[in-house]
Amino acid sequence: MNLYVTDLDGTLLNSKEEISHESINIINELIEKGLNFSIATARSIYSAKEIIKPLNLQYPIILNNGAFIYDVNNKTNLVANFLTEDCLREVINTINEYNMSPLLFHIKMDGSNSIYYKGIFREGEKRFVEWRLAKGDKRFKEVNEFPEDIYSGIANMVISGLHEELEESYEVLKKRVDISIHFYYDIYIKLYNLEITNIMGTKRKALEFLKGYLKVDKLHCFGDNMNDASMFELADYSYAVANSNQELKKMATKIIGTNEENGVANFLKGLKAY
Repeated sequence: MNLYVTDLDGTLLNSKEEISHESINIINELIEKGLNFSIATARSIYSAKEIIKPLNLQYPIILNNGAFIYDVNNKTNLVANFLTEDCLREVINTINEYNMSPLLFHIKMDGSNSIYYKGIFREGEKRFVEWRLAKGDKRFKEVNEFPEDIYSGIANMVISGLHEELEESYEVLKKRVDISIHFYYDIYIKLYNLEITNIMGTKRKALEFLKGYLKVDKLHCFGDNMNDASMFELADYSYAVANSNQELKKMATKIIGTNEENGVANFLKGLKAY
């Protein structure tokens, strides 16, 4: 079995945060013909579900940079990797030493989502929150202190800012053995993010699970940013869209058309076999 897995933002999505009608039509036609297709995104199911709704997905998808593997047919998680409470508290304390305010992405047992934060103190935090609110995101909850009952349900935390603001804390946090940390440029807010998940919360770890679960022989991956690097390392064939991070391009088997040119869909359309 060949499995084709694509990132969303900057890869399958255009600059309007949409999958173009052309890409939707091409991919759905190919799925009907037998293409094994899935998604691996930093988004949660909350922010991804309306975007991917037009696609006739048949296989589980990867969410929150690998923290969750979601069965689109049964609408439930096959795998859920939350940050542990002890780890979460220690990481928050470390971040506080750098006078930064994290956004905590909380998921309840019933699947409802909230994003907790203690206020907006830097430009990065302001841009991130304003961007999401402008999209109608109703999950944000500003608090004076994080409620005790949220510590058992944090999927990931995000800190946004300038590269130089985040670099030192990134160097400190990446030495921890109990977390995965992604440091990448956010194409929407035009600043950098530190995103922290459970140690199992990488696209590579999630794809390792899917390879076994689906009995995948060959894995083909599409991406644009360094949070896609771990799946490129695992993939048999990796494809970077032309608008990708330069370091990711160096890892790719092939460079394809940009996200604005329907690069992923047109590449798949050109395949002679699936």
